[in-house]
Parts: sequence; C-alpha cells; structure tokens
Amino acid sequence: ATRPFSMPLAFKVIYSMLGIPFEDYAKLSGNVAVRASGSSTARDAAAAQQELTDYMDKLVSRKEQAPGDDIISHMIRDQLRPGHINREQLIATAFLLLVAGNATVASMINLGVLELLTHPDQLSDLRAHPELLPGAAEEVLRYHTASALALRRVAKEDVKVGGQEIKGGEGIIALNMSANRDEEVFPNPDTFNIRRTPNPNVAFGYGTHVCIAQWLARVELQCGLSALLLRKGAPQLRLAVPVSELKFTDPTRDVGLQSLPVTW
Repeated sequence: ATRPFSMPLAFKVIYSMLGIPFEDYAKLSGNVAVRASGSSTARDAAAAQQELTDYMDKLVSRKEQAPGDDIISHMIRDQLRPGHINREQLIATAFLLLVAGNATVASMINLGVLELLTHPDQLSDLRAHPELLPGAAEEVLRYHTASALALRRVAKEDVKVGGQEIKGGEGIIALNMSANRDEEVFPNPDTFNIRRTPNPNVAFGYGTHVCIAQWLARVELQCGLSALLLRKGAPQLRLAVPVSELKFTDPTRDVGLQSLPVTW
C-alpha cells in the first residue's frame, strides 16, 4: 500500500501547534493544496483561500470562548486582548502560519531522502555517526533551497550590487539558491557533502525578513530524515523508480519533487 509521509508530517505539526482539531485535518489539507497548486484554476484557488480564511475566523472565535495551549489561544491572550493587534490581523497571521511552510518542509524532506539514497556512502556515514544529522540537514537546505524565488524586491533608488547597477523602480529576485552555491563561500559548491563545515547557508533568508519558523523547519527536516533513514529497525528504503523518472516541480515555482516513490 502507498502511504504519504512528508506532507502529512508538515501539516500535522503546524495544525497541532495552532490548535486545529484532528477531524479538520483532511479538509484543510485539501484546501491548502488547491490554493497552492499551479494546476488549479484561479477561481478554485480563490475559493479555497476564502474557505481557509473563513475557517480561521471561526477557529479564532472558538478559541476566544474556549482557549487552549496553542499559538492562536496565546495570541488572543497576549496580543489581541491587550490591543497590540486587531482581530483581522490575528486571523491573517493564523492563516499565514497555516499555509506557509508546509510544501517547502515536505519538499526538503523528500529532497534530503533523495540525495542520501543517491549518495549511499554518505548515508552509511550518517548511519554510523548519527551526530552528523544536524549538519546533514543543513547541507540539504544549502544544496536544495526549496523556497528559491521568495525574495522578490524592488529598488527604491539607484543602487550598485556586486558591480551591477540596479535602477530605482527595477525589480529583482534575490536568489538565495544562488547564494548557497557561491564558490567564494562554499568550496566545491555543487557537491553534496554532509560533513561540510562551516555551512553558512541562507536557505531561510537573512536579516529582518528571515523565516520566523526556521528552527521548527530544521527540527521537522531532521526528524523526517531520522525516521525514514536512521531509526533502528526501520526498513532500508530505496528508490522505487530510476532517478531519471522522477518529476521535479516547475522551475518557476519552489524547488521540489512532484512525488518520491520509495520501497524496501
């Protein structure tokens, strides 16, 4: 039987943290997938987004009446009631937390499994030295930067960056994927190496807008790789199809695999 792993893991983690009831998981996951899918029509994507927003509105109302030990309840107590944010901002924040990071976390787990299965010497090294797991996860993040096109910026005035002049009003995409392959920072940048140190990658961005959930994403990636490849007694996974048959996502979207079939 075929059972998905990486996307349900990413969904369940954030759903649990937000205090979303288990019985709502399947419907919400379907709406998130429709909203994010490049194959969905604009009407279907907009309808899915509206359903998700309406759901979060009702969930906030329930949490206002019966708070729990979850992010939304804490935001109601610590941010909404003291007047630091209004209700619309709370719903928007909860919505963003719901939809952000699920696909990219799942993609990084899939891509990490792929690289380790196709580098059996490094997988053996990791199994023999599980303390290398954090570094291995960092190398996956550097080598396959999932959220590659997120840093879209517009120059407010003329500026020179790296010897290139950018005119005020011009748009750019600051490719953190490219930064993570910078040969001046990373020796042999196109080589996957779980023992790479130091590894100052910018997979989660940098500065003011660095990903607020970067440490959660790191934990999910490490736990996913450990559960699939390092856990004692776990089956020895192998690819169920040749690498040449794997289908990657559209290059204009975040980096990932459409699916990663494995067997043992």
